[in-house]
Amino acid sequence: GNGIGGPPTIQFTPLLINACNLGTEDFDKNSGLLLYPNPAHDRVNIRFETPQGESQVEIYDLTGRLISSFINKDNQGVYELDLAPMATGVYVVVLRQGGAIIMQRKLQVL
Repeated sequence: GNGIGGPPTIQFTPLLINACNLGTEDFDKNSGLLLYPNPAHDRVNIRFETPQGESQVEIYDLTGRLISSFINKDNQGVYELDLAPMATGVYVVVLRQGGAIIMQRKLQVL
């Protein structure tokens, strides 16, 4: 270990949500990343869609430290992120596929 302790353990919970009920203004035809509510307090939903296949969602703080990440096997999904272990502040949520950043959004944790 580095003596500092690892990043907080953050739980991602897959949600089954009818995508038709969600706003799509942030989505283009093939890919998108939507965070709601934002700013968030205790939890945030992360909805993403990519053209195909496996993708990775990563959360960074403003110093560039990776706080959490998860790999999704499908090309779309909604995850609930428990924000309790995270300090208040601004984070960057990155949607990545094949090593390339497809999209990123700022998340404000209150």
